[in-house]
Amino acid sequence: ENNSKSPNENDEFVLKRPCQFSEFDKSPPKIPKLASPYDNMKDDEIEDRFTDDKPPVKQTVEKPRKSRKSSVNKVRKSEMRKSVVLGQINVFEELQQLIEMKDKTIESDWEMYSYDLDNKYAIFTWFERTVRVIVKLGEKLQPTRSRKSIGMCVTHYTIESINLGPTGPEIMQDAALDTAIHLLTARFPNQSIISKCPNTHSLRSLLNEISGMVVETLELYRTLKYIEDNWVTTIQNNIVSVDFASPVLQSSFSIQVDYTHGINTAISNIQLKPKPWNSYDLSSFKKQLPGLKDLTSVCSVLWKTMQQAEADCARLK
Repeated sequence: ENNSKSPNENDEFVLKRPCQFSEFDKSPPKIPKLASPYDNMKDDEIEDRFTDDKPPVKQTVEKPRKSRKSSVNKVRKSEMRKSVVLGQINVFEELQQLIEMKDKTIESDWEMYSYDLDNKYAIFTWFERTVRVIVKLGEKLQPTRSRKSIGMCVTHYTIESINLGPTGPEIMQDAALDTAIHLLTARFPNQSIISKCPNTHSLRSLLNEISGMVVETLELYRTLKYIEDNWVTTIQNNIVSVDFASPVLQSSFSIQVDYTHGINTAISNIQLKPKPWNSYDLSSFKKQLPGLKDLTSVCSVLWKTMQQAEADCARLK
């Protein structure tokens, strides 16, 4: 008779000793495998299933910096390829191309008048062809490539002589123009030009330097023409004389400006000389000269001073 009591739900069930699987003849029970939706999927399909639902991760890859040497080599290679395709040109063809590439030209720019490689000369002009420089060429140099030559092989030449001057004496009928051109040629003596430009490699730089001085030449020419149009003016051997006279003041004098040694020297050394019949004290005019920087200002100030003196004299009467 079995006296064992079955446990109720409220009774505490306690095992007297741990369960030992070795006490049973049968092997331990297997836990049944739950069905999974991924049972029939391959590993790579499962990986895609999880990764597709996630936002892509941006990966930044630091690009290696290119060395300056490698970039320079590429530029040189590209220039070599261009030179092979375009061939060789001479320095005067290059200068002509540079002129044509300009978006805008100004009146002080140089112009290539002509060149002849067989006779070995080139002529450049400025100032509406009133000033020219004649370049006599020497030996031909080896063609070179440079960044400024747009990748082309440029043929250069040595220079035997350079002569800067007026185009010809037959067109020098304008004394103001003659003085303005003298200002330009005095700044660039032929001996100093050849030392600056021994070959055509530095020819473009020389032309641009002369063009910079042509700006001052044009300003002086316009100044002298304005003076000639408004006052009695005489120009001879680069010396400009301007006459002033007032019958009311019994005053008559002239100023002399010598442009032989340049504009700044000329203005700082202006001379005021009385005429033979002058009886007026010119000290009030001489006081106006210091500090003036150009001939137009000098003449305008002296003329206003004379008009003011005439007005004062009229009031006293």
